[in-house]
Amino acid sequence: MVLAALIGCRQENRELVTVKFVTGVESGSMTKGATDVLTETAPSDPVTLRIRGGDVDVNAQSGSNVQLLTGTYQVTGRYNPYGWNIEIGRLHMTPTYVVSDEVDVRVGTMNYQVEAEYDCWALIIDTQEVFSVFGNNDEMEGFVGGGRYKVLYLEGCLDEWTLTIIPQDMELYDMTEFQMGAQENGKWYMYHPGNAVTVGNFGIGLPEWMEGE
Repeated sequence: MVLAALIGCRQENRELVTVKFVTGVESGSMTKGATDVLTETAPSDPVTLRIRGGDVDVNAQSGSNVQLLTGTYQVTGRYNPYGWNIEIGRLHMTPTYVVSDEVDVRVGTMNYQVEAEYDCWALIIDTQEVFSVFGNNDEMEGFVGGGRYKVLYLEGCLDEWTLTIIPQDMELYDMTEFQMGAQENGKWYMYHPGNAVTVGNFGIGLPEWMEGE
């Protein structure tokens, strides 16, 4: 149990309670098919949260107990899994998200779900259609997933760059290029040979993944 640093005397109208903060990161129910890989790669590790209010400024892991006086607190944090840089941005096998919320801690309530939002977007490929993917001149390796569909999560991309799809069947499709830069965080995109695109949202509740335009 993490004990918050409490400075000064306890105020008569406040009580010390044990609470737990959770980010609400969960896979939820998703459409079968391409989005299954989002469930498979959903964040599972705890995130370090900073809890501030009054004289309290303490860090605690999501899902762990922390003692606080009743009152209002700012809760912030960032889930930053392993990633690597290429020219067009930073790639991850698991999505990144940020937490920023205000919580009113009261007697009688132990669990508090804090708001979070993704600060990345998901690139899904159909391995039956796609042989390889390039961002500008860099091959985008590291796609993850146990089935037909695989995913990479992209963070901090250039405002303008070119996604190149190399198809499995070069007799059926030519190499296809997409001009990128308008992709939105919290959405997944799947680019097919021949200029077809399908999109959707993923959730942080984290909300569910949903369609992008």
